Parts: sequence; structure tokens; C-alpha cells
Amino acid sequence: MALTFRPSRACLALLAASTLFASTTAFARDDDDSVAARLGGADGIGAFIQARVVPALLASELKVFFTGGVVPLTESTSQTVTCLARLLDHDLGGRSAKNGSVAVDAAAAPFPVEHQCRSSMSDVHRGMRITDAQFALFINIVATEALAAGVAGDDVQEVGKVLTRYRGSVTNH
Repeated sequence: MALTFRPSRACLALLAASTLFASTTAFARDDDDSVAARLGGADGIGAFIQARVVPALLASELKVFFTGGVVPLTESTSQTVTCLARLLDHDLGGRSAKNGSVAVDAAAAPFPVEHQCRSSMSDVHRGMRITDAQFALFINIVATEALAAGVAGDDVQEVGKVLTRYRGSVTNH
């Protein structure tokens, strides 16, 4: 959804540096007005998730999902953030491939340096038994952090819509 957390990696989610996220115009291409471009593409989205969303999640009741307390982690937090950022970038109109990318983290130990991003949210979240309320809290945390970072409300809503599409694949598995 970095602190080696597997649960909301796929969920993260968004699913999240605030300075990069807030100054997305520096990353937008002149010919691309997608939400992904306004958010800085996969790199901007990933920096935002790492700087703002991960700490907020770790300070919440959802921490247990991101620290291996529910199911063992299989990749580093950095790898999880990279995979989620690429997924969000793709789903928000960016250039990232939806499936098959490899997240590299030289400091991933005890996990492998290279992690194959997974395409199935159900597989990623299997065994976590994430409730609908927990999923809603995740989305609320992402939205709260994005708004606090100065992301436009319309863009926050689009991110929320993308994340909500994964609700059925993430909850109660």
C-alpha cells in the first residue's frame, strides 16, 4: 500500500513527498493534463505516499497491516510504495505499466532487492481480512494527507475513485 508492509501496499496505499505532490506542475508535461501528471507521475505519487501517507498509516490503527502483524511482509516498504505509485499513476492516466514492473530497493534486506509488482489485489491482500471500515479509513487517510499537502479537491476525488474500485479485491480476503 518502505516499512516493509504488504497489506495496504496495493491499497496504499495511493494509494502515498508532500512537496513534490503539492508542486506537481513542475512534473506535468505540457501535452498531458491527466491527474497522474498533475500529481507528478509515479515518482511524485510515490514520494507523497512515502513522506505523508506511510507515516499517517503507521500512526493509525492500520499500522498492524503495514508492519507484518497480520500477514508476513514479502517486500520492503519502498517496494510497496513504488508498486502502488505505479498502479495509481497508470489508473490516473499516467505512463506507468499497470502490471509487471519491478521495484528495486538496494536496502530491501531481508527482502530481495528486486520485487515483481503484483497485479491481483485479491492475492496481495489475501489473509488480511481487511474490513470495509478499515478500507474506508485508508482512503480517508490518503485524502486527508493529500488535501493537507495542497492537492486540488477534484484530484483527491479522482484518487479516491480509483482506490474505491479496488475495494472488493482488498476487503475481507
